[in-house]
Amino acid sequence: MKARLAILTVFIIISLVIVAAFTSFGFGQSGDRYAVEVTAWSANDQGVDPPDWDKDVASCIGSLEDTDDDGLADHFAFTIDNGYPGYECTFNLTVHNAGNVTLTIIGIDIHSSAPATEVAVAVSQPTIPYNLAPDDESAGGNDEVVLVFKVTLLQGATPNTSYDITGAIKVESAGNP
Repeated sequence: MKARLAILTVFIIISLVIVAAFTSFGFGQSGDRYAVEVTAWSANDQGVDPPDWDKDVASCIGSLEDTDDDGLADHFAFTIDNGYPGYECTFNLTVHNAGNVTLTIIGIDIHSSAPATEVAVAVSQPTIPYNLAPDDESAGGNDEVVLVFKVTLLQGATPNTSYDITGAIKVESAGNP
């Protein structure tokens, strides 16, 4: 009985040492929170026609998604509805650093439902990489930024078609290479 108790005690101590090592040394400091959230979206064309127009023009609609169930919108989805060759829509995403460490935006993963011969996407601001301060007023700096990108339907686009664009913001700790 005493031998089992001694073995159990040693096992618990070793387990606690391992947990402490992983949380303090290899994976950032204890309490660090890396979280980026897309808090808002807008588009320059949401399909509102001027009065007395009877055209069925294209429109841009969007949504934000929480794909990992942590309460933060981490992905975005946009649709260009009733698109046609030459149509452009500018999307604005407000991105917030919801963590407590400075993050660097290193890119935007953008995927389109259409081939590259039909859709082109260009990010115009900010210049990436971009440092995003933590959600802490005492730290100074800016804890949110508006990312702007333009989606252009190219000459190969099919008229009267819906085009879906999805994506996520790629970040890393500002201290990492």
